[in-house]
Amino acid sequence: MHKIKKFAAEHKREIIFAAIYLLIVVFRFSWFYTHETAIVYRDSQDYLAYDPIRALQGSAVNGRAPVYGTILYLIRIIVGEWHQLHAATFLQELVGIAVLPLFSATLRRVGVGTRVRAAVLLLYGFCPAVYGWDNVVLTESLSLSATVVFFFLIVRYIQERRFWDGAGALLVTVWLIFLRPQFLTYLAMLMVFFVWRMFYADKKEKKDLGILLAWGTVAALGIIVYCASFSNQFGIFSLTDAGPRQDLRVCVDRGYYKDFADEDARQIVEDAIAEDTGIDGYAVGKLLSVYGNAKGQKLAKDFFRANAVRYIKDTCNVMWNYRAIELSAYGLELRYGDDRVYNLCLAIAQEGELLANPLEHWPTLYAAYILSLLWGVVMVIAWVQQKRPPWLHMALFALLMCTTFLTFFITCGEYMRTMITVVPYMFICMGMAVQRLIVPHGLVSACPKGEK
Repeated sequence: MHKIKKFAAEHKREIIFAAIYLLIVVFRFSWFYTHETAIVYRDSQDYLAYDPIRALQGSAVNGRAPVYGTILYLIRIIVGEWHQLHAATFLQELVGIAVLPLFSATLRRVGVGTRVRAAVLLLYGFCPAVYGWDNVVLTESLSLSATVVFFFLIVRYIQERRFWDGAGALLVTVWLIFLRPQFLTYLAMLMVFFVWRMFYADKKEKKDLGILLAWGTVAALGIIVYCASFSNQFGIFSLTDAGPRQDLRVCVDRGYYKDFADEDARQIVEDAIAEDTGIDGYAVGKLLSVYGNAKGQKLAKDFFRANAVRYIKDTCNVMWNYRAIELSAYGLELRYGDDRVYNLCLAIAQEGELLANPLEHWPTLYAAYILSLLWGVVMVIAWVQQKRPPWLHMALFALLMCTTFLTFFITCGEYMRTMITVVPYMFICMGMAVQRLIVPHGLVSACPKGEK
């Protein structure tokens, strides 16, 4: 008994976090088992239809980014079509759980103490906006997991200047880009970071940064080559064919089409709206079927450029109108079951949801706006105090701003879904802010490492 007490005293922190991980694992698997485990939406059908072999041959089935469709294709080869969907969502569940230690390690590295870190890890593990995507056949779950890995590598690079952390962050970024092209902003930010860091690096780090910049340039050229190949098939220089559809949807929803210089395009939209089919995006589909991707996107972009002030003002109004939207998930549907295992798992899931349900309502777009702007203030204060770039706060500010505000300019709706990867950053910022209340210098210190 004495040895057990001594062991418990010496390894108190490890026991606490092991217990938290166990709670999260038990809850998530119980929740996963008692809810619909292979939810399919319209976008899911495109990913399921994606054939990487045909894409390599230059005759892609559709214009989706290749990574997720390729993952589904490989799963289908391994387990067969009958089990494909359940295997895919189960994989997402496993990956989501596997990155939790990295999330905890990131909190520790940014100076969040043991008690606060334990609380934030528990809250993040029970957040419906995170685990609620695991059972949906869409890219959001893997995007959230990869975002956690990316930020861990960036933080560790800032602190320890390990070359392979920088290379790993670059590799994860490229993977994310081909999963969801919106992550192109990550590559741009990463390259700017490497260049800026050059001015403060020692001789060894400068050499490493030179290699990383070269690799980043090669990655960018690879993306350009892919976009050129994509253009031959779909008519637009891009990683996906979603751009024309989303830009024209903005024009239709906001009534911009009424001011199109092209009278034929205006008439097509008006006729489609008059048909009143009730089909989502019907008018956009009709316009693209006549004009094609390239001409359709040019039509929208020309309007945005010619009416930039109106477009920006309207987009800001959309930001404000959407401020109360919750960062939630699409996979919260309970399935029916009546066996002993189901009933046990349901009881566990319901107990866990006593903690999870309140977390469904606090991550709103409004909270994301406030944290994004707040971290700009934190960054400036830290910069003034330290008289050098506060790399951690610069990274958080850039990631929060680009993920939150830029979303409204790159898509046409479902803004919550597009910016869902802001959730890990929100929890990290929350942990740092709470730590600030405990340790006054904790929020603006120079990317602290270890316990505080």
